[in-house]
Amino acid sequence: MDLTFLRHIKIWMYSWFWNDFLNFMLALPAAIVVTLRLLINTWLGFWLLPIAKKMNETNTYV
Repeated sequence: MDLTFLRHIKIWMYSWFWNDFLNFMLALPAAIVVTLRLLINTWLGFWLLPIAKKMNETNTYV
């Protein structure tokens, strides 16, 4: 973020607002993305697991 034009806005915000609050607010989008990825990947895994088991049962060479 230091290499963009937002650097000046970030410096201004940190000079006027509470630093701990800004740290929390700037980290919030990352926490939301990580949570959404966790939920989507878990759902996808549970959805594909029965399909994979069914495919494995039909392709068994015993």
